[in-house]
Amino acid sequence: MKFTMKFFLAVFAFAFILSCSKDNDEEVKVDPITGLDFTITTNEENPLQVGVTPSATGAGSYKIYFDFVGAPETFETSDGTLVSYTYADETATYTIKVVASNSNGADDVELTKEHTVTVVPDTVIIDFESMNPPYFTGSDLEGYIEVVSSGVGDNSTAVGKIVNDGAAYTTANIINMNYIDLTGGDKTISIDFYQEAARTPKMMLKLEGNIIEGGYDIDKLVDAQAIAGWQTIEFDMSTANNSYPNHENPTVSHSQYSKVILFIAFEQTDYAGTYYIDNVTTGASFGDTQPDTDNDGVIDPIDECSTTAGTAELNGCPAGPSAIAPVPSIAEADVLSIFSDAYTSIPVAEIRTEWSANAITSIYEITSGEDAIKGVIQEDNGFAGILFGSSFDMTAQPTIHMDVWSPSLSNFRMKFEDADDAIEYTVPISATNTWVGVDIAIADFTVVKGDAIPAAANLAVFSGASAGQVFIDNIYLHNGEANVGNSDSSVLKLTLTVPEGSTAVRLTGPWWGWNPAGGPEAVNNGDNTWTFTFDPAPTENMEYLYVVDTIQENLVDNAAGGDCTSRIDSGRLVTDYANYANRIWIAGSGNQTETYDSCN
Repeated sequence: MKFTMKFFLAVFAFAFILSCSKDNDEEVKVDPITGLDFTITTNEENPLQVGVTPSATGAGSYKIYFDFVGAPETFETSDGTLVSYTYADETATYTIKVVASNSNGADDVELTKEHTVTVVPDTVIIDFESMNPPYFTGSDLEGYIEVVSSGVGDNSTAVGKIVNDGAAYTTANIINMNYIDLTGGDKTISIDFYQEAARTPKMMLKLEGNIIEGGYDIDKLVDAQAIAGWQTIEFDMSTANNSYPNHENPTVSHSQYSKVILFIAFEQTDYAGTYYIDNVTTGASFGDTQPDTDNDGVIDPIDECSTTAGTAELNGCPAGPSAIAPVPSIAEADVLSIFSDAYTSIPVAEIRTEWSANAITSIYEITSGEDAIKGVIQEDNGFAGILFGSSFDMTAQPTIHMDVWSPSLSNFRMKFEDADDAIEYTVPISATNTWVGVDIAIADFTVVKGDAIPAAANLAVFSGASAGQVFIDNIYLHNGEANVGNSDSSVLKLTLTVPEGSTAVRLTGPWWGWNPAGGPEAVNNGDNTWTFTFDPAPTENMEYLYVVDTIQENLVDNAAGGDCTSRIDSGRLVTDYANYANRIWIAGSGNQTETYDSCN
């Protein structure tokens, strides 16, 4: 019996030992971690920020060393999801190490990869160290930004000085040779800003001149901090708005822009003072080269005469008159002078109003003490307002005189108005590069606002249908006869620009029964222009159209498309916008230069 018990105890012990041995064998046979890998992604808007996403079979957790040099203790943990990290602001190559682990006893597995962070320096729009380009201007086209080479405050390098005169829209413009391209990732523009007192002016940054036809300008409004001295203001243009008058359109399409316009104290009139800016930079890049339509070396955004070759010294315009206009011979007692150095004239309060668009007016000194008004139409139908210091009565005399000089234009528009009434006339220029005297009956002006001739005018609006420049002097009312164009008023010449290769040019109209072959034929000038001569000139208004190589022009589409507004408003085109659109020569309006199948 004892033997039997001992035998069974021995067997039980053996079985127990065998069972434990099997359990130990199962714990030792743990599946290893395999297939460790990780992907590295870079934030497009911030190349300093990377993300690591690890993966492995059998791993439960990961340690991610973003800068594994030596034996670092700093790491980030992950369960297999993306972990982000931001490196220092410098270009460098880093070793990224990922260690995969599991709690079941499997051995850790590690993998390293190299990652290079390339820091692209911000694009310098202007830092006032290099002067030209970029170009910088102001609300008066010359000024508002003045370079202070010695710096200000604790900034000893050159800075830009801006004087705010208390106007609601004091602007400073910065223009580079290339567009600023916001189609990429980082759309932030930074400006170092200095103010003498700790105030919070509203700062608006506007990007103007969208490269896309029909594209909108955009702007961003930021409050400056109440800090006396230097501060950095950032404008995140990714959240910019479309500028007025498109500000209610919520869709902003970022593009390339030709101008940076800075408003200091936007719509605030109690922030007059002196301010400074420096280091205007952007995380974006420069884009396409700005156009130079007339190939004169002056890019269009700063070229006052972008369609006519000129010089940088004259802001892209050709030279103006070198000689003064003929001195008036009428006694001062017999005139009401609006602008002339020969008489005591109405003072000019503002040579170019802030609401002017695509046109510039300025005082042009021909010789010492002899000035003219320089008018530049930068784009078709541009206009500029000239505000006078006191009013004048357009009904005081029956005739207005002005001397005009232009290198290329055949006409321009001049409007005179007061608060209630306005009159307009298209002033012909019968010859280029010489002074031409023009006398116009006030009664021949077209009333375009109200119902009368302004009796207390204080505003003139200079405009034109096509780009170009003109100089105007000796504007005065007098009691003499009108003689438009200062030419032989008994002869009328109509000069037409036609397509190259044209062989025959005629007129048609009601006087010739609208027969395309029944009207007079023009003379070929040999330069793609043809001239009709009426001797004597018609004494009544003439309705007409041109016929080139038997094809009669059709201006209905031009009128319906809004291209003929100025002619219609001045009574030089009659149309129903659907069936007919006919030219009108107004009796006594002088010679005309026109373009076939165009309202220009």
